[in-house]
Amino acid sequence: MKALLTAALAIILCSNVFAKDNLQACWEQQVKPLEGQYLNLHFHETDRQLWHLFQPWQTMLNNVHGDISMSETAFFKNDTLSNIYFTNYSKTQLDSKELLLLDYGDKDLYVVTKDMFANAPYELARYSPAILINYFHVHAGDAKKGKSKGAITYTLTINKAIVTLYISKKSSLLLHASATVFDELYGNMTTNYYYNNYGVANVLSYPQSVFIDKVNVHVFDTVRISAVGFVRTVTPLLTHPEGYLMVDEKVKQPDISVTKYDDHIHFIDMKHTNGKTLVVEFKDFILVAEAPLNSANGELIINEVRKIAPGKPIRYFVFGHYHPDYNGGMRPFVHVGAKIISTKEDVPYLHYLATASHSMQPDSLELEPRPLQIDELDTFKTITDGSYTMNIYFIGKKSEHTNDYKVYYFPEEKMLFEDDLVGISLKGPLKKAGKRQAGLYNALKALNIEIDAMIQGWPVGDSYGMKTEFSWNELEETVNMKDTKIK
Repeated sequence: MKALLTAALAIILCSNVFAKDNLQACWEQQVKPLEGQYLNLHFHETDRQLWHLFQPWQTMLNNVHGDISMSETAFFKNDTLSNIYFTNYSKTQLDSKELLLLDYGDKDLYVVTKDMFANAPYELARYSPAILINYFHVHAGDAKKGKSKGAITYTLTINKAIVTLYISKKSSLLLHASATVFDELYGNMTTNYYYNNYGVANVLSYPQSVFIDKVNVHVFDTVRISAVGFVRTVTPLLTHPEGYLMVDEKVKQPDISVTKYDDHIHFIDMKHTNGKTLVVEFKDFILVAEAPLNSANGELIINEVRKIAPGKPIRYFVFGHYHPDYNGGMRPFVHVGAKIISTKEDVPYLHYLATASHSMQPDSLELEPRPLQIDELDTFKTITDGSYTMNIYFIGKKSEHTNDYKVYYFPEEKMLFEDDLVGISLKGPLKKAGKRQAGLYNALKALNIEIDAMIQGWPVGDSYGMKTEFSWNELEETVNMKDTKIK
């Protein structure tokens, strides 16, 4: 029996040693050969970014190629990015003390935050995991160890991100890394890096292809890597300017004002988001349109609504289009039981937003889950209490902006509210309407409704030198101008 216990204890100890040494073995293959020298790499990257495009999850494709020189703690990248709109260049320079960045199209260094520097080990892992592995090696005593299929896992918190390495039990090469951060729109958001097709430069093992899924497996990128060779020194790409410092992340403080339009309509100007929220008061309920960016702003709007109309429930929430400046603050309205007015096509996206985990920074819906209630919109919807009425019109692609675009019309006031389609200058003569402006005009003309005044939700104030209140006649004049050039 004693011999059996001794054998069992030996097996356990060997297992523990293997788990403990797996990170060390990975580091020795993928990082140690970099000590005292730099690896030169060439890369091609397909980078897809969520953008203010026509429908949810639609991405802008960027093709990127460039050169990288890196050690276990330093990273130099010089690259070119091209998409359907432009071609631009950037330079990135990281060492153990600071991050310098010349962003695409900029002439001056980007104002880098301390968070950007702290996040670099996992942000740069899309090109090579060496710096990330080295970070784990240095902080091995803090890493939480675990097991996954075919891998030993190591987990650390890097700045505000939960980062995990999946190291092969068999080869001790890094198979996969994940980083989960909090996003104000999408909640807990995970990016996964999958390392494939390992090659060897001298004795350094490095992945020749990286597959990336991000935004919780809604967006996908690929990076292809080729090793060029090793050098002892690297010429800096960027020069540290005198007095240059990395800065703390700026947190915009809420800046809110409320304007009464008439007995039924109020506007909440959220200057810190540059957006306007529409509040419509009916006899025994409230409709709110537009809530920008995040749950915190949604809560601020709800608090203001309770001051405007104490005791009246918010029955409806509607957004002019799916972009986060207009529906990013939807979740608190789900929590208070409001029905979300939406086109059918947006419903899966809204379900995602309403059910996404926000455990890293809980909001009211995370703390007290409520079901998403959808009031589906076809071509138009009338909201009325029997005496006062508003109409919601779906103009969709005619907006030349998104497939789900909606506008709000108030027959009693002959006023129309829209989000962001018109660009009439505050000063100077009127200019020929662009595609969005003309698209709005043509869509409204087809509705055959009588409009005197028009109000736009973006921007707030005169920060862009644009009118946010204008007449139908002004809009019509810009469309009918002789200059037919449409930008």
